[in-house]
Amino acid sequence: MLRSEVQPIVLLGFMGCGKSTLGRELAAVCNRPFIDLDQWVESSQKLTVSELFARHGEHAFRELERRSLLEALNHQPPAVIALGGGAPCFGSNMIDINRRAISIFLDVSITELVHRLSVDRSHRPLLSQLNSHEVEPFVAAKLAERRPFYEQAHHRLQGNNLAVEDLLAKLGSSVR
Repeated sequence: MLRSEVQPIVLLGFMGCGKSTLGRELAAVCNRPFIDLDQWVESSQKLTVSELFARHGEHAFRELERRSLLEALNHQPPAVIALGGGAPCFGSNMIDINRRAISIFLDVSITELVHRLSVDRSHRPLLSQLNSHEVEPFVAAKLAERRPFYEQAHHRLQGNNLAVEDLLAKLGSSVR
């Protein structure tokens, strides 16, 4: 549901769906700050997401991510925020996102996600230990687990070649 006041715009979806790339482009077009939530966490902790997972485990990372998400949602001026793939699925994150922002699910096919993610899995903690034959079943299972959270977004854009123009067409003039 769009509101008249300027709100953050949150892009969510599975890893590799294009949240960061499209988020940067959308922020530039709308003259807004851009926040990549994973980079925000890494900057505050002086560790990569992979290092945080390895040293402290996923639960501790999700707690850090949640605190960072709440900061990002309060950022002034309102930003375009690209979430990590698991962020909407932890605690009440999706509820908070939908209360405070315009949320958009970037829905890319499993085949395309596997293609994109197979190029370099080393910086993705959930994929780094998988061999090439394990990526597709993992992506399919994890996406099925996360989809109910993603589908709570205000908007859904589906396709393998999404562009910033698609986001603008979906959101209309209320985001500028």
